[in-house]
Order: sequence, then C-alpha cells, then structure tokens
Amino acid sequence: MVLIHYSDNYTNSVNYDAITVTKQTDLYHKVLENDDGGIIEEFNAFNGEWLLNLVTASDNERKEKRGIICAYKYINCLVAKSNITWVPLSIAEIVRVAGNLGLSMTDNDLSRHAQGFKKGIISDDILFVGFKDQQMILLPVEVKTGKRQTHSKGVEQAQELKRYFESLLGQQTLAGNLYRGLFMRQVLMQIDKYKLYNVYEKGYFDVIEDNNAYWLQGDYQLAELVDYPAGFLFVNVEDSNFSKASFMKVHDILKVELPAGNLGHWVRTPMQTLFSDLTPAKLHHIDSRYILESDCEIRTLISEGLPNKQDDNLEECDDKDSKLKNQPNTEGVDLPNKEEPPNLRL
Repeated sequence: MVLIHYSDNYTNSVNYDAITVTKQTDLYHKVLENDDGGIIEEFNAFNGEWLLNLVTASDNERKEKRGIICAYKYINCLVAKSNITWVPLSIAEIVRVAGNLGLSMTDNDLSRHAQGFKKGIISDDILFVGFKDQQMILLPVEVKTGKRQTHSKGVEQAQELKRYFESLLGQQTLAGNLYRGLFMRQVLMQIDKYKLYNVYEKGYFDVIEDNNAYWLQGDYQLAELVDYPAGFLFVNVEDSNFSKASFMKVHDILKVELPAGNLGHWVRTPMQTLFSDLTPAKLHHIDSRYILESDCEIRTLISEGLPNKQDDNLEECDDKDSKLKNQPNTEGVDLPNKEEPPNLRL
C-alpha cells in the first residue's frame, strides 16, 4: 500500500510533495474496523495526513475525521446528478491556523493569516469546488459531531468560508488572477489523488483536466447556484433519542442533522456505490429540491472584494474540540468593524 501525504506547498507541477510507503495494511484496516469500518483509499484520497495519524489519534479525533468523511460523501451525493463537475477539498490544508509540517502559516498565499486575518471563526472542513462553462462554484460544508444543539457558530463558519474565498478569488486584479491560479493548483492535486484511488468513475474529471491550462491561468470567473443553499452545516447527532434525519435552512445554509448511527454506512460504502441510487429515500428523505439535477442553473458572481479583517479579540478559528463536547457552547460572534485593506502577497 502507498500512503500519500501532501504537505501542500505550491509546486511547479501537479505532483506529490511527500510520500510514505508501508506494508502494514492490516494495522490501518484494524483501526478503521474498530471504528465501524471505512475505506483506506477514500481516507487517503481526501486527506492523506489523516490516514498517517489514525493509529495514534484519540477516539475523538478519529470520530471527527470520520464525521467529515461522512459529510463529504453525503453532500457529494446531493450534487452528483448535476451538470457540474465537483471536487471536494479538505480545506484545512489551505486555511489552517496552525502551521503545516515544514510550512509556516504565513507562507501559504491562500491562508487567512497571509491576508491579515489572525483570528475569527471560519470553517476548515470541506469546500466543494464546482466547474461548469469555464466558471467555478464554491460550496462550503462545516461539520459537527456531538449532542444536538443550535450550532449557530457552525452556520457562521460556513458563511465565512464562502465569503472569504469568493472575495479572495473574485478580485479583478493581478493579485486575484494569481490567487485563482494558485487555488487551481490545489484543486488539480486533489483530483490527482481521487484518480489514483479510483474514488470517482474513470473520466469524471476530464472536463477539467482537458482545459487545465485555462484554469491555471486564473482567467476563470466565479459563479453561484441559483435557488440552492449557499452551503451546508452537517451534524452527526449523538443523542440516543435522535433517530430521524432533520433538515432546516438557516440564513441560506442548509443544516443537515443525521443520527450518528448512520455514520458507519456512509463511511464504509464506496462513493461509486452510493452514486448508484440517489433517491430522496436513500438520502434520509431529504427534500428533492436539495438534490441537484442535470439542468441546474448558475449565475456569474459579482465579487465585493476581500472581506474585512477580523479583530484579534475574536475567538480562534474553529476550535475542533468544541465539536466533540457533549455540552452546548455559548455561540455567536459579533462581526468586527473594517480596518485597513490587507496586504496582498505577490
């Protein structure tokens, strides 16, 4: 087995930054089996660093990662029938507040720290990147695991992730063009991993790769879905008396609550098997309007510029420990006032 870990520095081509090879496949299979199953290839494709750390991770850390895998596969099923090619990204590798191994957080041009944002809430879970008609669509997913609660903070995190990247990549400047090219490199590296492990059917990403020179130039525009949520808050609810999925739209973010008992099914079922039956019944009886069809519409997005810097007094970005606590947290953060524009790194 080949375990691939991307340190996510920006390289001159789409390739591997770091590779770890091991024959200890049984060890990783046993770790996943102890957590009610899972597919090594899908863990590795989505975030190779997770798989490398599974053996030493705590129960809560493994639960959190499995919850994110469940969320990205479920949301992928909602958008799979559309005429848009979607690439799910583990967004933590781009916006992480803590530095990467061998990579200072100030060295990542797309990170919030590089743009002058040192604190403040934002999702660092999943960003679905869609491609249609030489336009890019961004669909954020914030994931929570634990007791049922309002999770108003989670709604804000999803909103901020979308706002930040649409503003950063939507700038009609030289800097914006460069950022769009850098971001596309990340997407192409992710596609490379999905292809390596056959997560999607053969040829699924051809529409992107056949025009990768265009996308890498950064000349594309951003767009948004018409009559569809701006993002998702996905909650794996651990309450013993919660047995039926719940769906509620909050400030244009669709809150999806699934019983934690269903998590194993989504994690251990191959993606292509899930794609074979995309009916509302198989998707926990979600309203059919949230299952994108092949004729879904998009519209060009008009960017309003880079979002305001957030005050240093705000809480640190996405405290992952709070996702796994059984007691509700006091949630909600006031938006800060605007300061001077951030310095763009060219």
